[in-house]
Amino acid sequence: MRIVVFGGSFNPVHLGHLILAEEALEELKADACVFIPAYKAPHKDRATGASDQDRVDMLKAAIEGQSRFVIDGCEIARKGVSYTVSTLDQVIQRYHPEGKPVLLIGDDLAPGFASWRDPDKIAAMADIALARRTRDGCAVFPWRHVRLGNSLIEISSSLIRDKFGRGISCRQSLPPGAFRIIRERGLYGYSDKPGEGVAPTSSSR
Repeated sequence: MRIVVFGGSFNPVHLGHLILAEEALEELKADACVFIPAYKAPHKDRATGASDQDRVDMLKAAIEGQSRFVIDGCEIARKGVSYTVSTLDQVIQRYHPEGKPVLLIGDDLAPGFASWRDPDKIAAMADIALARRTRDGCAVFPWRHVRLGNSLIEISSSLIRDKFGRGISCRQSLPPGAFRIIRERGLYGYSDKPGEGVAPTSSSR
């Protein structure tokens, strides 16, 4: 089985994530995409506005019925900083992929790849696929890789969180299941009444 590894905060998961995963599977001729929600990404603060369980539940609801999508909570279970090199080691041991797993990286993150823990080891353990996230792309990436021709969808989790906090609906940008959980749990300051959102906090429960 050839697998694609797709890590991120998924705070919240949105339609851009799902479209990218689907297009990556098709272009790379892979069998499954493993979504791995981060506990704490290096160089970033911990995800706010939703708990770890909220983020996992939104992912589960978003991919329901899609047999080629899988969620793995290894980084949340490990806690601490979520280093990709450690995650790849766990993925290889757990899924026994055919050949190397494909590591999906947005081209917006590519310029900082040299600062990741053991970037050369990551490149040796996985085939790297750079996904289009910016219009200009990444001009130079010295590690062996492929560049995907995926659709450029201008949706971001941070923008969605900000809009919800200001009482602006982002329903059209979200999988129905993920939106349902946001509404039911009042995540990201969501309110059914326009203009009554509140600034996101570290926990909305």
